Parts: sequence; structure tokens; C-alpha cells
Amino acid sequence: MANLMLHAGAQPCTFEDMVRQADPLAKSKTHMPIRHDAFMDLIFKSLEKNGEIEVTHEEYGLTQDGANMFAVLGIRGLNPQGDFETMLAARNSNRWDFTASLGFSTRVFVCDNLAFSVDDPISRKHTAHIWRDLRKGIDEKVALLADQGNEIVARYDQLKGWVCDEAEADHVMMEAVRNGAACITDLPKIDAEWRKPRHREFNDRTLWSLFNGFTQINQDKKLSFENLIPRTKSLHNVFDNHTGFDAKLVNAQPELMAVA
Repeated sequence: MANLMLHAGAQPCTFEDMVRQADPLAKSKTHMPIRHDAFMDLIFKSLEKNGEIEVTHEEYGLTQDGANMFAVLGIRGLNPQGDFETMLAARNSNRWDFTASLGFSTRVFVCDNLAFSVDDPISRKHTAHIWRDLRKGIDEKVALLADQGNEIVARYDQLKGWVCDEAEADHVMMEAVRNGAACITDLPKIDAEWRKPRHREFNDRTLWSLFNGFTQINQDKKLSFENLIPRTKSLHNVFDNHTGFDAKLVNAQPELMAVA
């Protein structure tokens, strides 16, 4: 199980730790903070309504003052191939650092690397009617999980079947830097990981191997949850733009699940 990459100052915790927290206090007349455990309960209840989705594991982190929470949930039932798992990533802040939000991510088993999807997360400010809007948004997000699972399988299948030479790899690496998916100072490490992968599963010269070179270096750097989300969302965009992958076509044309 992957270790949750926490924001600076956050520490691992359990769900029970969140239950034991005192109710958060409002910072203003319009501020509507929400309990972290109650937010996660909304997510669990929505998942329970979908009988095909099972939560396999949970990881949580809290800042020292308990105001900010980060979570990832491993999800079973969305990837028949079994070489990676789909995950839900959630966060909540009761001191205005960020909104309450829920997004989609993946974890490759062999290397334990997380990568966040390009889809827009559910995100809600801590103001009036937050519970109503979160409940509706979470239910809508969970209802789309099957489609998103299809999209990520098709996306990764395409990368696995796309043979990539050194010139193409160099181009993709520079595009990643231009689009904020990698720091230019990390390129030597990404290039080294691509040329000599530490996991034999990535010895094939494909875009999948290159993609995992990026995510491996992210893991080595122990990027925080906050930094990893935009970095890997941009990375997915870079590879989608390079291959011409269109997620909208996958569920409209199921035969595209065989792209490679």
C-alpha cells in the first residue's frame, strides 16, 4: 500500500483519530467548516450505493492543528488487468487553505506510484449549503467512476502499446517541463530512470515506461499531496496531447478500449 504523500506539517492518522476531534469552529459569519470524518462518511455512503465498487484500503493525514485532512481510498472493481488500482483522493481544510474536494487517481502496483487524473474534482467552498452541494457532487462523481475507470484503462493501454525511441522521449520530457508536469532540474533523473528503469516491468521502450519514469521521480522526491495533484494531472495532459488520446471517445465508442 502506498504511503500518503502529505502536505508539509501533516502526519498520518486513522479514521478514529478524526472521529475524536472536536467540532471545528467557524472563522467568520459565512464560514461553514465541516468535520473531516463526516466528509469521509459522505463519500463512503455514496460508494455503498454503488454495489460494484469496494474500498480496499484507506489512508489519512492531518496537520498538527487538525484543520487540514488528506485521504486516499483504494478502489476495487474498475481495472480488470490488475497492474494498477484506481483511487479516490480527498482533502478538506477548516482554516480556508483549500476547498473540500474529491478527485480520481491511480497507483501502479509494481512501483507504488500515484498519478492524479485530468478530470475536474468535486470542489466546494466552506460556505452555506456546503453539505447539500457536497452530497450531490459526490454522488455524481461516484456515478461516473465506471466511465473514468474505462478511460484510464484505455489511456494506459495506449501508452503501453506506443513504442518510443530516445528522440521522442526527449521531446515528451521537454513538453512536460514546458507544461509544468516536471521541473527542468529533474530531467536528468527522469532520463536516467527511462534509460535504465529500476523495475524490469518498464524495460520495454514505450510511453508507459516513460510515464512511470516521471512518477517514479515524483515518488523519490516525496512530493506532498498538494504538489503531486497538479503535477500528475499536467503529466496526463502532456501524454494525452502527445498521443491524441480523447477520453470522451472511449465511452462513446467502447471498441476504443482496445487502443494500443
